[in-house]
Amino acid sequence: MSEGQNKRRGLEGRISQEGRLPPGQSLTVKFPVLHYGPVPPLDPSTWDFRVWGEVDQEISWSWGDFLELPRTKITMDIHCVTRWSKFDTEWEGVLLQTLVQQGFIKVRPAAKFLLQHCEYGYTTNIPISVAMSDNF
Repeated sequence: MSEGQNKRRGLEGRISQEGRLPPGQSLTVKFPVLHYGPVPPLDPSTWDFRVWGEVDQEISWSWGDFLELPRTKITMDIHCVTRWSKFDTEWEGVLLQTLVQQGFIKVRPAAKFLLQHCEYGYTTNIPISVAMSDNF
């Protein structure tokens, strides 16, 4: 077994003892990149972020406008359904919670789920309560 594998297993054991590693998960020290389709190129001139549906008013931001929105930095653990976990990852971005609290978006009471539309036709949905959390 390599030195890197020994180090990873030792770290995995410590994190497991701390109660941070869910059953059936394995620690990764790499950052797996899993996505649907090829990685899309970023073209700031055509990029947009649009919110519509169960909101009082549809809204859309260009890349430049989106970069002006209030940003938040967080550190969190990631537990993937493919059975890997990565700990203490750092993220920075715009929280949906902030956009709602600051009045950029007004979600209608009937809204129960958020449907995300992504590149290449990929969609996924989550409960609004999850989307409004401190790490979304």
